[in-house]
Amino acid sequence: MNFIDTIASIPLTTKVFLICFAFFSLVEIILALFEKNFLRKLIKPLCLMFLGIAVTIALPSHRFLYFATYLGMAGDILLISKRKKFLFPLGTFSFMLGHIFYYVEINTVLLPTLGLSMKWWFHVLYWSLVVAFTFIFFKPIKKAFQLKFFTGLGCSLYYMVLISSSVMYTIATIATFGAGITTYMWLAIIGIVFFIFSDIFLGYTTYVKEIKRRDFYIMLTYLVAECLIVLAFVLTYYSNPTVFTF
Repeated sequence: MNFIDTIASIPLTTKVFLICFAFFSLVEIILALFEKNFLRKLIKPLCLMFLGIAVTIALPSHRFLYFATYLGMAGDILLISKRKKFLFPLGTFSFMLGHIFYYVEINTVLLPTLGLSMKWWFHVLYWSLVVAFTFIFFKPIKKAFQLKFFTGLGCSLYYMVLISSSVMYTIATIATFGAGITTYMWLAIIGIVFFIFSDIFLGYTTYVKEIKRRDFYIMLTYLVAECLIVLAFVLTYYSNPTVFTF
């Protein structure tokens, strides 16, 4: 199915909520640019809320996808407060869990549907490497962001989950392309790169040095990232209605 037909097949209500997401995201970014932080913080959770509703309507049977989006919304709410000691780690955990849910979606739905289920040893190796690199990069991250032990360890784990997600999206892209179906999973690869930049910049400006208009750069890259990852799944599934169920 070509791109125009794919867009036409997506439910109208999904399109309406995607437009709401785009509108409130634009408002959020403009407010961040002009440092209108009170209004920006009020609008911030609405962006992912509308994106989550759009995914829920488009793909109601794909719970891990919309749960991941709502976890992003929860993370946004938790990071609004300046109480870094208590809420920042919870917000980070919420985002990390969302990325793990995308991993689960790929490995329980996308790949198995194509007859390409990963072997058990792949998952053991994948997460073993995530843990191993968490400890390898723990000290440099702890030193760079001037963090305490457990905060540094948590941030290191989070960044390794982010970076490893790029591997999973690459596998999903190759698998869908190799299966001879229309794929948009490459959008998720671009999305995770934006996500990595956004969160490294967030960590730096939170723990190391405050930068003027920092929220403009963080929210711009973050909202683009979330949108691209979600659209990668939605467009791929709707482009191949005879292969995937909604």
